[in-house]
Parts: sequence; C-alpha cells; structure tokens
Amino acid sequence: MESGQRFAAGFFVLRRFQCQLTRKEMIVDKLAISEIMLLLREKSLTSREISEALGLHSTDIARHLSNSVRQGLVRIDENQKVLLPPKMKEQARA
Repeated sequence: MESGQRFAAGFFVLRRFQCQLTRKEMIVDKLAISEIMLLLREKSLTSREISEALGLHSTDIARHLSNSVRQGLVRIDENQKVLLPPKMKEQARA
C-alpha cells in the first residue's frame, strides 16, 4: 500500500470515529437539556443550582443555557434565575 493510500485509509477511519463521537455528544447534550427543562418545571434556578443538582460542570451548564436562551426555551431574569417562558410553563403543566 502506498503512503497516499495509507493516509486516505487512516483519514476515513478517523473521520468515522469523529462522526460517532459527535453523535454521542449530541445525545448527551440533548439529555442534559431535557434534565434542565425538567428541573425548571418545578421552580426557577440559578445556573449554579442547576449545575449542583445535575452534577455537571458549570461551563457545560452555561453552554446549554446559552443555546436554550437563543432557541427561546428558557430566559434569565434580573436575579440571574433561569426560567421557563410562560408558554413553556403552561405546556409543562398540561
């Protein structure tokens, strides 16, 4: 096998591994966001409280919350509490 072919074969193995890792990360992220949403159904929490309740690192919680705010899933009030928007809270009760 020539060096170019070995390189290409190695590249495709690495690429397949990266795709599998990305899928696993996506599943873990979706699970964490779901857990955050379940916590927020009960009451408003700070990001620190969410981090402690789920046992996740604060940077992971910050990333999830940032994405969730952009998507309109949660909002942050003046006291830095994370809240479900009123529509989401009504849907959670139904």
